[in-house]
Amino acid sequence: MRLQENNQPVTAHGNEPFTDAELSFLEQATTRAMLNHGNSEAYWRVRFLHEMARKNMEHKNGSHWMDSAARELRMIWRKCSCDEKLQRLQTLKYETVDFISMLVILEDLLMDSQKEQAIRNRRYEMIFDYLRWYRNRSQEEPKFATGVCAQYSDIQDCLSCIDRLKHVGDGFIIQHMKSIYGF
Repeated sequence: MRLQENNQPVTAHGNEPFTDAELSFLEQATTRAMLNHGNSEAYWRVRFLHEMARKNMEHKNGSHWMDSAARELRMIWRKCSCDEKLQRLQTLKYETVDFISMLVILEDLLMDSQKEQAIRNRRYEMIFDYLRWYRNRSQEEPKFATGVCAQYSDIQDCLSCIDRLKHVGDGFIIQHMKSIYGF
């Protein structure tokens, strides 16, 4: 769902950037969510701030949004133990990496254009391999357990985020990974 400028909901189509009404709604919603936030809410707050920074980069407050996003990303990175989760991704221990931690690792990659290209390529490879594992696991017969059921829409949202926020130099590796992993 998307919001029109008059705040009326409409069906979402494509990969369009957020409207001003949606950004205003998201800022209010993420601010409220941060009062009782967990890892998921903190991730969505960082993603929102990153989107605002990208949208406002030409304006004088663009760097303010990016600084806020970077600061909150560092906090959620520590809270989710992403250094440890990154090691687990490197050793293919996917079952020990939760989806939110993988999203935080991806957001770090999308926000930090200073990483060397070899590191960026390797991280994209780990992320796409994780997404393939996640997709395969979600297609297995459901097992009864507490918690949230893995959904294919999580993968689509993640791919959409990559397409929207990728750095110019990452286009080839992303297309290559999509073709290898069938996305």
